[in-house]
Amino acid sequence: MLVQVTIENFLSFKEATTFSMLGVNSDLNHVGHLAVDVAGQGKSLLPIAAIYGANAAGKSNLIKAIDFALVLINYFLQKL
Repeated sequence: MLVQVTIENFLSFKEATTFSMLGVNSDLNHVGHLAVDVAGQGKSLLPIAAIYGANAAGKSNLIKAIDFALVLINYFLQKL
């Protein structure tokens, strides 16, 4: 499960931008909608997210950055 990713200097992301699935204090009103961190760190995680914004806001580039990271990680895991 993707918990948090920070993207910088990739396609349209010049500055560091963080996409996080960690729950925040305001989410405590909806505890039944949160997932428990299986690593046992006591943090609540959001089970689903939506990405929306204006045209040319970088939504597709966020998905491309995550995909690139997955390909890169899989490449290095195969080399082990």
